[in-house]
Amino acid sequence: MFAVGKRIGPRATRRLFVRFCREVSRFSERFEIDVAPFEVTLREPGAGFCVAVSPLRDLFLVSIGESRSFDVRVSSDESFVSALDLALERYLASASKAAGAA
Repeated sequence: MFAVGKRIGPRATRRLFVRFCREVSRFSERFEIDVAPFEVTLREPGAGFCVAVSPLRDLFLVSIGESRSFDVRVSSDESFVSALDLALERYLASASKAAGAA
């Protein structure tokens, strides 16, 4: 997972990429983590939660949801916190929905 982040030039942003992936992976022990050459995807089967993290040259892109219709560009501490908050909010909503359906 961390090798994918080496595509990011600025060291501080690269550290945020690694930290973001670690933090989101701690949301659930049931996550499936797919590491591809240009992105890391964290998905919880059956819950409808998916986050794709794509490193770019000076930032990384966080895409939330299966359709990836919502993206957050992360290049600073402020955008990191926003992306992490949004990912947690979406995870909790999907977990609540999955629990209600069970």
